[in-house]
Amino acid sequence: MSIAFHAYKTLNSTTMSAFISSFPMDTVPYAFIDSVAHQLSKDSASTLGKISNKQWSKVGSTHHSKRRGLCLSVSPTADSFILSHILNDPKYSKIRKIALIGSLEENSLFVPEIKKLRPYLKRNPYQVEELLVTYRFRNESNKLSFLWRLPVKRLCLDGLDQTGTGVQQKIFEYHIQSNPNLEELTFGYGSYDTLKLIIEAWKSGQSKLKNIRCSLWLAEEWTRLKDLGFRAVDEEGQLLDLTLKCAKTGRSLCIKPTNWAVDLKGNHVYLARWLDQFES
Repeated sequence: MSIAFHAYKTLNSTTMSAFISSFPMDTVPYAFIDSVAHQLSKDSASTLGKISNKQWSKVGSTHHSKRRGLCLSVSPTADSFILSHILNDPKYSKIRKIALIGSLEENSLFVPEIKKLRPYLKRNPYQVEELLVTYRFRNESNKLSFLWRLPVKRLCLDGLDQTGTGVQQKIFEYHIQSNPNLEELTFGYGSYDTLKLIIEAWKSGQSKLKNIRCSLWLAEEWTRLKDLGFRAVDEEGQLLDLTLKCAKTGRSLCIKPTNWAVDLKGNHVYLARWLDQFES
């Protein structure tokens, strides 16, 4: 399994054929082939189906046809339908997106059920590509932190806690400081210090972010970004898209500011839009 997992991390569909051709095809055990296919995405698994070797081709075609990409919404009233699908058929089910919706402390009976996912996610943490965390999400006991301590590529936080002590802030800091896979970040109602933390982590190479879409709690804090070496507001007071470039590595970071209204109605409008995009 460890060899297969390494193959998943280092190979994509374009290099899979070269990887396979380096093996004596008929001597590779079925369990290894099946394990490699399980770690791959659905599209990459289909590449195995094109291999001339019958065993590799059959395993790849089976994983491609039976694979299901699932979105898991976690809340106190969550439907157990998705959970049962994953736990009953982990071989062909993949969680692609996780949405943390409400306060899990309200339903202690639900926590043991969702904790059954821990070994499933531990076997292949890279299967989850997107994570959405709403401002309603509460799990202060940290019992389910394994749901958000995942190397996702895209993270959406619809509202950061201005006290800097809530679980949303913990999730934000974890991914900026400890998730090298994170490429896209969306958050609402941050602060100058929020952006400063991101930019410093990016400049140091600690963060590999490429795109940020965000709003700040106080609109005038955009003007403070000149302290970090660039401006976010033009002569007419309009917010600008910002692009940072690293001359040494060629990396770039695009920040798209927004000026969303700070009211409850506005929050729900944008949250619904995020959810629609998240589930598409």
